[in-house]
Amino acid sequence: MFRVFILVLLLLVGCSSQVRSIKTDALVPLAQNQGYLLLGVETNSDLDYILIDGPKRIRLSSEDLRTGTNYLLVDLPAGRYTIEKVRLSRYWKFELDDADNWQFNIDAQKISYVGHFEFVSSGFWWNMFARLELVNRSSEALAFMEQSFPDTLSGFT
Repeated sequence: MFRVFILVLLLLVGCSSQVRSIKTDALVPLAQNQGYLLLGVETNSDLDYILIDGPKRIRLSSEDLRTGTNYLLVDLPAGRYTIEKVRLSRYWKFELDDADNWQFNIDAQKISYVGHFEFVSSGFWWNMFARLELVNRSSEALAFMEQSFPDTLSGFT
């Protein structure tokens, strides 16, 4: 019985790793099979996390998911990823069932802009509505990279 408990505990702990976006601009070489995820996030509510599954199962940190607009730059193993879940709080989470609309690729040795994740909620506990979309704002993303990460960007042009 004790072995089963330890096995279950290890499986639960190893489910996803929390990542934080890169905050400083530095031209750091990526590992051979690594690439950068560039994701824009716009929300009218602080989010607890966004769960993304792929070659590495990750949770985007609540530090990076505050109300407003920001961009996340994260180094990840190359491969196909899917945004699976968005958690607003302990009581509110949104499972994203239509996987085709939430999939993207991270290419090795490249910056992969996957879109701008928009989360707009309204209502109260008993009557909450939310709009979740992944839209293309690539020109804004490029302007962000040119302004905030010019050295990193120069390594890929």
